Amino acid sequence: MSCCRHSLTTCLQFTRSLRRVWRLLTIRMLAASKSDKTGRRFGNMRYKRALITRYGGPEVITTIEDDIPEPKAGEVRVKVLATGVSLPDVLAREGVHPETPHVPYTPGWDLVGTVDQLGEGVTGLECGQSVAAMPIYGWYAQYLCLPWRKLVPVLAGLDAAEAVAVVLNMSPPISCFIDLRRPASDSAC
Repeated sequence: MSCCRHSLTTCLQFTRSLRRVWRLLTIRMLAASKSDKTGRRFGNMRYKRALITRYGGPEVITTIEDDIPEPKAGEVRVKVLATGVSLPDVLAREGVHPETPHVPYTPGWDLVGTVDQLGEGVTGLECGQSVAAMPIYGWYAQYLCLPWRKLVPVLAGLDAAEAVAVVLNMSPPISCFIDLRRPASDSAC
């Protein structure tokens, strides 16, 4: 019986967390600045991101404002359109997930966004292109830089909120198919 109560409590906490995070993520950036053909923005641009400074419930999620990061060589700056809120996010925030980053950190397991700026040496992507990634943390933000090889193109016209649902949910089956090409002793499935 205690197992059922624990599961219900966890479910209710997760639901509350989803509501809190959803409110945080609905904060929209009001910047409509000029940009050149490479997507580089002029002026001192700011953005908002969620920050967890200690492990705990939804009350530990805060927002901060920071300068928009500039991509380094081999990186892409992505404007986040949608990010998933999943059980791994909640477990990481509570500090119990095996891949929990050290605090302080910005949560966010998966994302769909558009390429905002290309770093030096990036090929195969262009500004405005829809992309998806699963970097484990960092995406409860309006902008973030990521190595270009971690991004996957998203089909044009696909809704960002629908596409982000596929990122985390499809990664285990895809991993199994990739593992099927390995010898049976190496398979994770």
